[in-house]
Amino acid sequence: MDMLNNDCLLQIFSYLKLRDLIALEKESERFQEPVQITYRSFTVFDINKEECDEHDIAAEMFSKVGPYVRILKGIGGGKYHVFTEEMFGMFIENCPNVEHIDLLEIPLEDMDVLKYLNEGEEHSGLRHLKSISLIGCNLSDTDAMLYNWFRNAEQLESVDLSRNQKITGACLTFFNKVKRMSLKRCISLERHHFVNFCRENQNLTCLKIGGCSDINQTWITIMHDQLKNLTELFITCPDFPDSINLTPLADLPQLVKLHLHSCNSAAIPLLKRLSFHNRLKVLEYSLSNTTGARQEILCESVKIRGLKKYTTIFWPAVDDNCLRLSTMELLEELHIPGSEVTDDIYQFIMKCPTLKYVDLKCCMRITDAFAEKIIPELYNNFKQLRINANFTNISKEYKQILCGKNRLL
Repeated sequence: MDMLNNDCLLQIFSYLKLRDLIALEKESERFQEPVQITYRSFTVFDINKEECDEHDIAAEMFSKVGPYVRILKGIGGGKYHVFTEEMFGMFIENCPNVEHIDLLEIPLEDMDVLKYLNEGEEHSGLRHLKSISLIGCNLSDTDAMLYNWFRNAEQLESVDLSRNQKITGACLTFFNKVKRMSLKRCISLERHHFVNFCRENQNLTCLKIGGCSDINQTWITIMHDQLKNLTELFITCPDFPDSINLTPLADLPQLVKLHLHSCNSAAIPLLKRLSFHNRLKVLEYSLSNTTGARQEILCESVKIRGLKKYTTIFWPAVDDNCLRLSTMELLEELHIPGSEVTDDIYQFIMKCPTLKYVDLKCCMRITDAFAEKIIPELYNNFKQLRINANFTNISKEYKQILCGKNRLL
């Protein structure tokens, strides 16, 4: 090892875990400089990968790489998913430049990390935080962390509190300057807290909401009246009974991306109004298995001519749908995974001049015969079209050509 220069050592050290680098640094003075340089590459701190399951180890890790960490992430359920409030205190104290926190199903309830910071020091961490994702972390509105952790995060723009079933929405007052908010499957979310959040946060550009038990027409009205800057909306249709009118959402002046989960008949008037305005650029929806109006929903969705990206699952092979699809003159992406790919869809894919990407994954009926028919057309017309045919019966060689690999145009 003494014969290797620093460049060689840096290359070797780039493959090591953080705890191994710390051990090497203690082992020899020769390794100290290249190890300390390698610390700078730890811009992402993965709780699971680094195996910081002990307080002393976690403290040493954060003290070494803290200034360089920009992202903290972790997933619960594994051997090294335990991340205590003391560890979080170390993280906040030693990682002042972190920009993103992404945690999934790591229990965070009842944590008070401030008591683990140095005594007499004002908590000033997380000033550079831009996004937090705390999905399924068992949070409630009363948890001190929702305020104490993020009170200094003046640059915070994106918050995801999905699948925290205890949250009623009282905590949303802490996040009244964010631009993106996700509250999917927050089943205890209360109407008056959501209304107050919309009134106080009129700069919101993206909202994801669904799986809430207290939804009624008031939710639609307040979104229409207050969220004039909303450009992207995700809603779960079964939350809205047929008696609720979703149509006002189509009048949001900046709305260009809409995601409808488990569409029911309540979505039909909304889609009709969207086709009238023709402002929408991205439409993504899934159909509920119990939806009786499946065909009408499909018919209305393909009438929105200005779409650039269209996504649905299990597209039924009906000629009329394909004919309406052909009126989308600006379409760049078509996502129809799990669908029956008929000759009409093939003709549309070949004739649409603006199409750049087609997602056909899990379309089990397409085979090498489909690929052999479509590949010559790609070459002959010099099309830069990429087709995702993963999880189909098409051979690996043809899949690579369809997706753009090993294709010379």
